[in-house]
Amino acid sequence: MSERTSPADAIERLCWILNYVDGDTQSLNSLAEKSDLSWATVRKYITIIETVQKVAPKITVGADGVEIGSRSKAMSDLIEDPVAAFTVYLLTQAEMEGGANEPVDKALFEGVGEEFEDALEHANELGWVSESGEDRIKLTPTGIRVAGPARSEVENFDHLSTESELHIHQEGTEEVITLADEGAGSPERKGPSDERYNTDSYQDDAKQEQADRSGYPAAA
Repeated sequence: MSERTSPADAIERLCWILNYVDGDTQSLNSLAEKSDLSWATVRKYITIIETVQKVAPKITVGADGVEIGSRSKAMSDLIEDPVAAFTVYLLTQAEMEGGANEPVDKALFEGVGEEFEDALEHANELGWVSESGEDRIKLTPTGIRVAGPARSEVENFDHLSTESELHIHQEGTEEVITLADEGAGSPERKGPSDERYNTDSYQDDAKQEQADRSGYPAAA
């Protein structure tokens, strides 16, 4: 192209093309040709579209601001457990800083939710997070083990809907895009509100782990 395409224009162009592709699967090379964008640009913005589909709630932008609509089923399940949701958000922010165990500024969490302080306190009690200086926190190894699978549940959730969703996967040596139409018969993965994400069970595990290290029986 003669001029650089803005990110917003590139994403909108790809969204339109995805609505009109022939068949359910398209390679990144094919999308690059159809959109007149580079392979790297297509890969970057397709990944953004995929992430937004899974994580972002429905929104409407109006004159008065952004109207927030419904969340995805996966995100709704995750947020039902504020402590698990907090650790997933902390993991995401830490990775943006360079790694899962990188310290993150507490200011990033202010305004995210009224339950932040309670979630932080509970996560501290469970041994999932630790203080790193006066204004920074980070995930412990246990917290990373909790947050990773919880985030995967959101990323890999099978929605019980008839709406098409975009998935990126590998076929041989090439990455391809699949527009999956999730029917009513699709299996539903367990979310963070299920038993394996129950914070009481994690509390018991934390107590047992501490007892194993100390040599004393776990507290009731």
